[in-house]
Amino acid sequence: MSKLYKCTCCNKMKQPFEFHVRKDRKKGITSKCKLCISKEMGVYYKNNVETILIKKEQYREANRETINIKQNEDRLNNLEAHREYDRNYHVVYKENNPSVFAEKSAKRRAQKSQALPIWLSDTDRSKIKSIYKMCKSISFKTSIEHHVDHIVPLINKDVCGLHVPWNLRIITQEENLKKSNNIVEDIV
Repeated sequence: MSKLYKCTCCNKMKQPFEFHVRKDRKKGITSKCKLCISKEMGVYYKNNVETILIKKEQYREANRETINIKQNEDRLNNLEAHREYDRNYHVVYKENNPSVFAEKSAKRRAQKSQALPIWLSDTDRSKIKSIYKMCKSISFKTSIEHHVDHIVPLINKDVCGLHVPWNLRIITQEENLKKSNNIVEDIV
């Protein structure tokens, strides 16, 4: 049986693994157990949440470049884990936020329907469907996710495009996410 140590906070005898390691201490562990430290930190956080958040924001502002470099290195070092997270994000988000997802989907459908002109011919409508089918096919064949992009976005602060075949193009997911709702000058 291993030696028991007394927590100076709760005064209970506990196993060594119930304490944090402190190599600068004689016993090699903290004087308070992990549970007591955790409770103290929770109380401290509740009492000082605003100050803590302000300090975190100040740190982020002062070290923005270093933080970005570390995040990019982490993403490169753990690429598969990040890709898996990205693939599952939409599903998890939809499950955890059904009302938000439904609202965004409805808004998108409404914007798309308002951008779909009534004078569009049946031929043009079938071209739109075939572009979306072609996009799925390209994604499947290349194993790279592709999106149908509106060259002139449906939503933009300067101009709003239409949901018509000549305003659609197939591009990679990465390109589309970079573009967002902006107009690419060299295409227009």
